[in-house]
Amino acid sequence: MLTKGAIDYLTPLTYLKSAERLSCYLPLGGIYWADEIPDFEVFTQLAEEDRIGILRLFRIRFALWNGHELNDDETAFLEAARKLVPDYGLFQRLELSPGDRLAHEQMEQEVIGFFLDLAGDDGEIVVTEEAGLHRLQVKWPNQGDQTGPNNPEVEDRKPVGH
Repeated sequence: MLTKGAIDYLTPLTYLKSAERLSCYLPLGGIYWADEIPDFEVFTQLAEEDRIGILRLFRIRFALWNGHELNDDETAFLEAARKLVPDYGLFQRLELSPGDRLAHEQMEQEVIGFFLDLAGDDGEIVVTEEAGLHRLQVKWPNQGDQTGPNNPEVEDRKPVGH
């Protein structure tokens, strides 16, 4: 279930048909609309548990866009959130137009390219898919891991590419 802080943040954010479609490498790793996160600076100031709940909504939507069936927990989370903040724009965009689908697919490829560039010649990119979400992990010899965009450790960082 969404936290009170997440609900308070999302409640005034209502669907605008004319909202601009944007993209973000981190923390979203995909496309979104300006009425869904109108100010990333404000979003990054939310408590971590609030941000994680909101980002979970985006992950679930990406899974739907990629044609994956939701498990019972994801379905329950999405439906509970929809009841709490029914006017939030994300719920009006659970299906994509052909143009938005193309932008979504292109953005997925750009995000992978971003991580390939991040890895450079010495790094290794590991891409796994779980429940319709891509998890990218960059590994460097003797330097540990950096993961994202679906890892809370990376989600705490300032958004990139929006």
